[in-house]
Amino acid sequence: MGSIIKLVNYYLILQAKVELYENLILLACIVTTILTCVWVLICLHIFIQ
Repeated sequence: MGSIIKLVNYYLILQAKVELYENLILLACIVTTILTCVWVLICLHIFIQ
């Protein structure tokens, strides 16, 4: 009985970690996209002048 509870706890911890990593990856993608847009705008601004 104890081993089943351990397994469930392990699964729940794993799920929480996976969700955390997914959120971090999503955040990283958003930040990268924003930085890329800013960089492109700066480059365009420099080239236009």
